[in-house]
Amino acid sequence: MQEGSGEGSELVRRAMPRFMERRQWSGVVQVRVKGKGTLFFFDCVAHAMMRDGEVQGITVLGRDISALRKNEARFTELFESLQEGIYITTPDGSILDVNPALVRMLGYDSKKKC
Repeated sequence: MQEGSGEGSELVRRAMPRFMERRQWSGVVQVRVKGKGTLFFFDCVAHAMMRDGEVQGITVLGRDISALRKNEARFTELFESLQEGIYITTPDGSILDVNPALVRMLGYDSKKKC
């Protein structure tokens, strides 16, 4: 979401009826700090504060998950770009994912054909 784009206010306008109905919301919010340009990610939970059946306010609890997002992006980049074949399995040995290098080593064109 870019500052001044109006995108944020449009998202809030569309989401508000559902929030008012459920009186809670959870999700990840992306925030760019003014003047720095740094992007942060927060895992948030919002609850409506009720009085006599009407919403009087909103409480929000947010946890900074920016480092986690950065680590996930770094892992994905490494996983996709390494020349060594890598695979990820479940504890019982079922293959969950393979990187492009392993796909090529096994002679396939894409993961879908594996």
